[in-house]
Order: sequence, then structure tokens, then C-alpha cells
Amino acid sequence: MNTKSLLPSILFLFFTPCKGASKLPKGYKEIKVKTPDGIKIAFNELNRGKNKVIIICHGINEYKDSPVFTSITREFEEEYDVINMDLRGHGSSGGKCTLTALEPYDLKAVVDYARKTHEKMGVIGFSLGAGTAILETADYKNIDSLILISSFTGILKGNFRFWEKEAFNSVKRHFNDCYKRAKIGNVFLPKNDPIDVIDKISPIPILFLHGTEDWVFDVSHSQKLYEKAKEPKKLIIFENAAHAEDLYTKFPKEFRNICLEWFKETMK
Repeated sequence: MNTKSLLPSILFLFFTPCKGASKLPKGYKEIKVKTPDGIKIAFNELNRGKNKVIIICHGINEYKDSPVFTSITREFEEEYDVINMDLRGHGSSGGKCTLTALEPYDLKAVVDYARKTHEKMGVIGFSLGAGTAILETADYKNIDSLILISSFTGILKGNFRFWEKEAFNSVKRHFNDCYKRAKIGNVFLPKNDPIDVIDKISPIPILFLHGTEDWVFDVSHSQKLYEKAKEPKKLIIFENAAHAEDLYTKFPKEFRNICLEWFKETMK
């Protein structure tokens, strides 16, 4: 394990603030489920009895109740039931963040819950959430469609170009917000790299989305994952977009339309 490549990610967690929590949207309920290793995972659920549900899984410096993820969640509620979850060590969930070593348990617990009332299920994963979704889906093949945003070949293989304009702008946008950070656990636990298992997800369809100005994991990560993944698959590159949720904040209509079209095609 390259500890030097891990250091920037730890510094990023401790020196980048996040946005203040939004109120729970009308019609949503916060629910908690327990993982196989005993961690309580919280999620906001909008369940109106539809037969299809979208699960949204945030990145490392976000959480379900942040303004941006509350907004992303609401983009899908007209067409689908929606679940917006907190990974371990984030927001209202228990435990500590392990950088994908144990996070697949979190997603599986939420998927298992949602399967009780829904026939079709799509997952949208951002960065850490994307890596988690790859690992969980490769193991269990328990969803119907997957969207991976700013994913990585391996979480310890980040580029972390802090000197670039987009990195500065990212920190600046959050500067006056609260400092609710991820709780970091044992980041040295053994973990699989998404690049080693991405080919096991087929025949579940995968849509890769990545920005050309991503300063955390550059676009080559999604390109390499796309090359190794089996059909059905698709790669869309957003010009002049940075990391993870920046694709949404910069191009909200395009992001929404691409995701909805993908789920319409792949969850018939």
C-alpha cells in the first residue's frame, strides 16, 4: 500500500469544510438499517409505492442531508421512489469511514431493505460512493442499473492536484459553511480496487460520468474502468466539470436528463 498516495486524501478530509445540513424534505422519512458488521446506516426514503427506486450514495466529503445531495435527490422523485443514504462515518450513520474496505456492507444493507418493496433498482454513486457501488455490485449483483460519477480505479491512486484552479474553487465554495466532517477509521484495512472487479458486474448496465477538470481522480480513471467493463456500458465526459457533485452543480439539467434517460433505458 502506498501511504504517500493516501496522505492527500486524509488532508483533504480534515481541511475541506462541507455544507450545512438541509431539512428533511416533505414526504421523506429517515430510516436506519444495520449492516452485517453491526453498523447503523441512515438514509432518507421517499416511498410512494412505485415499483422502481433510485439509491444515491455520496462521496467522501459529503452526506445525505447536505444541500447539494438533497437537491440531487429531488431531481428523481417525480419518476421514482428515492433513497439518499449516509455511508458509515458520515452524517447520521454510525461507524467510521474505511475508504471502501467495509462500505459495501452499507450499500448492501440499504439495497436489501429497498428490495422488499421495489421490483427495479438503480444506484448512483459519487466518488467514494461509486467505488463502493462497484465493489458491492460485483459481489452481489443485486441491482438493475448503475451510474458511476467520478469513480476511481483504486482509492489510493488519486491524483489530488491541489494547486489547480478547480481545487481552489472547490474549497472556496465551501469556505463559510459548517465543518461537519467524515469520521475516519482504519483506512489501512484490506480493500479491493474497483479496476480488479469492474468486469464482474455485467450484465448489469453501467454508465460512467466524469469531468475533464477533476482534480481528485482525473478522467483516465473512468476511461480505464470503462475499457475493462463488459457490455452493456457507456461513458460520458463532461467538459469543464470538476469532481463528483460538481457535474451536477455546474450542469444540473444535463446531468438530470442523462441520468433519467439511462434509467429509462435500463430499468424497463
